[in-house]
Amino acid sequence: MIEVLGKEFDGTLGCDDYSAYRRFHREFDMPLQFCLAHLIREVKSLTTLPGAKEQAYGTRLLDALRALFGVIHRREELVARCPKWYPCWPRSRDAVHAAESRAVVV
Repeated sequence: MIEVLGKEFDGTLGCDDYSAYRRFHREFDMPLQFCLAHLIREVKSLTTLPGAKEQAYGTRLLDALRALFGVIHRREELVARCPKWYPCWPRSRDAVHAAESRAVVV
């Protein structure tokens, strides 16, 4: 990746969870943006685990992500109705963090 991007690259690297990207992040202090499609797929897989607690955790996290993405997808509508729509964002973000904090160790 260094050969492709160069040591001077100063953007944000969009990536999946492949370890080479994390190494590049560590070695060059590169900001990473993980792929949201991969995140959603991994969260959905939690809902298929055999344990009821694990499935419930996956469901809570997936519901919180849906709420968060709902705000993101409605941002133009929200801004048109109220220029100060941003209070919706922290509530949705906090819901994701709350669901995450009730994680079940598998």
